[in-house]
Amino acid sequence: MDESRTFATVGGNHFISWGSVLGLALFGTWGVASGHVSLPVGPIWLVCIGSGWALTYWFVRQQKVQAATLHPSARLIGGSWRALGIAMTLTFFLGTYRGSISIAAIPGLAAAFTGAGIYINGMLARITWLRNLAYLWWASAAAMLIWTGAGTYALMAALMIALYVIPGFVLNRMARRAAA
Repeated sequence: MDESRTFATVGGNHFISWGSVLGLALFGTWGVASGHVSLPVGPIWLVCIGSGWALTYWFVRQQKVQAATLHPSARLIGGSWRALGIAMTLTFFLGTYRGSISIAAIPGLAAAFTGAGIYINGMLARITWLRNLAYLWWASAAAMLIWTGAGTYALMAALMIALYVIPGFVLNRMARRAAA
């Protein structure tokens, strides 16, 4: 556990990559939902999710080379994000495909799942500010589940940048300082 803070700072690249690809997909979805873009949403999401998983695979391989993921806390953090990512992928793709999940609920549900991941990551890494970001995610999730519409996709995209990509850069800066 004592080394978990060091691992969590290394994990900033995951935040940056997933926040970027999901932010792009969400902005694309907002463009389609608001009538500004006339592309099918499915391929946008398939490309973005595929890119996110490919980048995750690449980062994990890089971390294994550096032996950072061999620490038990690293496996806990990585495993919890992997479990949430798989749960979200299954929920959103299969749920919307079969109609059991409303497309309008996806931004709110995604924010709730993301808040859980942020909270767990912050707790395991003992990074208070990261853990506390979960409360902003959950408040945003509540708002997006109450007030649905095309605007929730734009809001979720902005949240991905503000509460996911930017923290990823902060975590990377923390990693550079810890390595120095």
